[in-house]
Amino acid sequence: MVNCINLSLGVTNSIIDETNPLYYGQYAGIGSALNTIQLVESADCVLWLGNLPSDFNTGMFSEHLSDLVTVIDFQRFFVKIGEATYEAKITQLLPRLAEAVKSKLHLQHRGVEAQSSKRSKLPQPATIEQDWLWDRFSSFLQPGDLVVTETAGASVAAKEMGTYKRMVLITGEGSLQLKVQAFAILNRYGIPPTVFILNNDGYTVERYFNGMDAAYNQVPKWDYCALFKTFAPGLEIKTFRVKGSMELDALLSNKEFQTAMYPQLT
Repeated sequence: MVNCINLSLGVTNSIIDETNPLYYGQYAGIGSALNTIQLVESADCVLWLGNLPSDFNTGMFSEHLSDLVTVIDFQRFFVKIGEATYEAKITQLLPRLAEAVKSKLHLQHRGVEAQSSKRSKLPQPATIEQDWLWDRFSSFLQPGDLVVTETAGASVAAKEMGTYKRMVLITGEGSLQLKVQAFAILNRYGIPPTVFILNNDGYTVERYFNGMDAAYNQVPKWDYCALFKTFAPGLEIKTFRVKGSMELDALLSNKEFQTAMYPQLT
């Protein structure tokens, strides 16, 4: 909209074109990169577009903007500037604002360079650990992939767009309890996903919030491979079960697995 630095929040990831030179990453309070924290929290003006200050978006409410900063918060039916609130629809206001600032706004370059995250290669653990897992997943992904986490049904819309090569779906076994029927929808519309189910033997996030030993955070055990086949009668599919990092690394490196045009579940 304007020639200024853009950042996203956690739940808005991928809405902003991350190849844009003005995209500077995600801001989530103390969960952000240090240079991102300094950039946002030293700004003299911040424009929030549909900001939702939830625990996830704010890094457990750790975001901190100076009292001197001008905050303009665009919400669906109102705009808040400082302590003043004005009734206005964001769908009507933003297009007019975009036209207005094209000719009138001249921004001073802040001299801040966007930084890519560079991580040293992590040692391969015997078991599958979080740090190693996501680092390894990143090298499995290819240009043109669509990565969907938890909401597998979104792949149907992505197929209709026709712009993605592979559908990579990642979900925990807890989240799968709520949407397992989406497997049947994918098969119905001929979408061959590569599905990864991360089995943590329970609702991990809820355990951290509500207690590690709470019985209601235990997930009933399913035969996930058999379940996937149940939702794909008559289709060629393959299922895999891996327990250690070496098994997963070998599977992700397999050329047939990388290029398969049929449904796969791991």
